[in-house]
Amino acid sequence: ARGMLIKNMGQYCSYCEQKLGASLAVEHVLPKDLYPTLKLSWDNFILGCTNCNSTKGAKNPGLNNIYWPHIDNTYRAFTYHAGGRIKVNSALNTSQQSKAKKTLKLTGLKKRKPVNGSASDRRWINRRSVMEQAKTLLDDYKNNPSEAQLRAIKIVAINAGFWSVWMTIFQNYPDVQREISEAFPGTCMGCFDDNMNPIQRNPTGI
Repeated sequence: ARGMLIKNMGQYCSYCEQKLGASLAVEHVLPKDLYPTLKLSWDNFILGCTNCNSTKGAKNPGLNNIYWPHIDNTYRAFTYHAGGRIKVNSALNTSQQSKAKKTLKLTGLKKRKPVNGSASDRRWINRRSVMEQAKTLLDDYKNNPSEAQLRAIKIVAINAGFWSVWMTIFQNYPDVQREISEAFPGTCMGCFDDNMNPIQRNPTGI
């Protein structure tokens, strides 16, 4: 399933959105040990990096208690900030914020400092680096909003990963956001209105 998932979703971790190569694995949304009948179920597959997979482990939070990247609009659930930080979107209601907090905890996406001096979890460092790249390209685009600049943005974005970071940095440029989203394989355009404002995703996941 890995090759087909990459074809449909790109070579990115479904949780943290890093772009990865050989270390990108098929992730079981509901743990195969607890749900053996779903071990080979296509609907139970997404892609995950080593850090997100190991942090999630065999936890079973349930489908309705987490914002899942293949079902929900996770971009609507979080906000992205300087230094590679992720926060729960304060615009959500109390119940939604609780669900978003559980989502961040499930895969450890709020982790920022290495544990015991180890730098094995570099998700936030890589996210911070990509955010700086995106800011530089935003400045370039402001000075020269050309088709050439737009192509450069898309090329760097799809090679760097962290789609949500790019959407955040270019939040005042909906046309650029649309181009970026269409460049990333598998992006659900139904997660946005005509002005690229995030909206509730169709419950069917389409």
